Amino acid sequence: MRGACVACLVAALAAPAAAQPQPKFNAAELRKSVVYVKRITPGVEPASGSGFIVGKDGLIYTNRHVVVPETAVAGTVIVVGVPSPKDADELRFYKAEVVYATPAKDNRDFAALKITAKDGDPAFPVLKIAAGKLELGADVAVLGFPVVKTDQPTASFNKGSVSSTKVTLDGVGYYQTDAAVNPGNSGGPLVTLAGEVAGVVTAQARGRQHRVRHARRRNREPEGRLFGGD
Repeated sequence: MRGACVACLVAALAAPAAAQPQPKFNAAELRKSVVYVKRITPGVEPASGSGFIVGKDGLIYTNRHVVVPETAVAGTVIVVGVPSPKDADELRFYKAEVVYATPAKDNRDFAALKITAKDGDPAFPVLKIAAGKLELGADVAVLGFPVVKTDQPTASFNKGSVSSTKVTLDGVGYYQTDAAVNPGNSGGPLVTLAGEVAGVVTAQARGRQHRVRHARRRNREPEGRLFGGD
């Protein structure tokens, strides 16, 4: 009898543990807060990029180079496309105001926009800013509107991992990720499995054999704006 019990115990210990469900990104929910940003400047070809909503009142974070032309030109207009609550593939467009942009010589390349809800609109869905630092190898995803046709913006979602927790370029700290980044993703969020923003997609360095993508590391200043660098 004792031998039978020992055999049962050994068998139980040797049995493989039940597989635990792996956490997944909720892309369908995340995309509701990621916006298409288009800059229209007289005499200059339109430029586009991405951004993400951080305030229910319409506050949006993006890159400075997405919304501010290299040379100041009167009449520049910023238009933001927000996914419709009924169909995220359909965008509702709003005129945006640049409420903050880092100076031209500031390498942090950050800007904040403000849009105003129309009558009958629900509160804008927001993304939460991550409080902690990402670990090496952490799962992340990049969301945005890569340039395909400027009159047909389409959201994209690409998964990857953190391949370096700090790469310093021009004095600014960045995360390096192997998640696919394309022109037009600039200003979009780098998100964690928890659905929180860990950085702002900013740069893509090209080499002969590889591409390295960078997202500016999140860092809060007293006024609550999202900046990069440490």
